[in-house]
Amino acid sequence: MSKLPLFITGICFAVLSLIYLCIITPNKDEKAVHQATLCNVIGHNPAVFTTDELFEQVKFTYGNSTPSYAYHKPKFYQNYTQHMIDDYLKLTPEQQTRAKADYQTCRDLLNQ
Repeated sequence: MSKLPLFITGICFAVLSLIYLCIITPNKDEKAVHQATLCNVIGHNPAVFTTDELFEQVKFTYGNSTPSYAYHKPKFYQNYTQHMIDDYLKLTPEQQTRAKADYQTCRDLLNQ
């Protein structure tokens, strides 16, 4: 008898964990918007960024790309953005140069 409340608690915890993961993880379209923002930032800024500077520039650009009067403002996913930046900075200097020069190449390299 005492195992039933423990089982129900476990199920509730699993459901809540799944809901939490869905909330903090961007879907395919949201990932594409974040990638596009990063590619635009690196493509329009010839300077070499540190991780923090690049993150702040992507966050600023993402936040200011939707008008203030918009009914629905897209959510900015900090963890996913940091993950993308880390992936970009792990690219070779040649790959980073190609990503800066060509938007589609940037998207392709981020999707690897």
